[in-house]
Amino acid sequence: MADPLRIFISHKMPIDTHKAERISSRLSLYGRERVTCTHAGVFPVGIDWRAKVDRELENTDWLIVLYTSKNQDWTFCMNECGYFQNQMRSHPNKRLITFCHNPEEVNAAVKQFNAMEVSDDSVHNLLKEIYPYVETEDLLHTLQRYFATVLGNRGHREARSPTPRGQREAGAAARRRVPLVSSAVRYKQRHRCH
Repeated sequence: MADPLRIFISHKMPIDTHKAERISSRLSLYGRERVTCTHAGVFPVGIDWRAKVDRELENTDWLIVLYTSKNQDWTFCMNECGYFQNQMRSHPNKRLITFCHNPEEVNAAVKQFNAMEVSDDSVHNLLKEIYPYVETEDLLHTLQRYFATVLGNRGHREARSPTPRGQREAGAAARRRVPLVSSAVRYKQRHRCH
């Protein structure tokens, strides 16, 4: 089996740690052994966390930056991005992806990486890249809605689906009756994830 896709989420601590945790846990859950995801918010107290961040960035395939507000001090996150950019020089398949609400507000240090404006379509397309082996769009739509909720997608709308409108509405009604957490638990149980 191929090595898993390793993702590290850079975020403002502690302000956005809950967002990083929710996204990280969901990506890892649905990715099973194919995707591992972490962030500095899970590092134990009392360790040399800067060295730990550096080690994670050296071993990470994708760095996702949760750029939630231009009104924050992003110095440390931009340092992480700079360290990761240095790693990218010798590993061309590494990717730096900035999640934001307005790409024009993104820090100049990462503008050349085409920031991803959080929208239904952009999140859906990114999830298809992370989970290319998923045969059903239902999982992708579930994750897409979850990311939109966590990231506070402005102007969130129901994603377009290739299914006829009646089937789409019936599926959406069924999904609303079942909380997302229980569907994730059922998925994990069905596929014997630990």
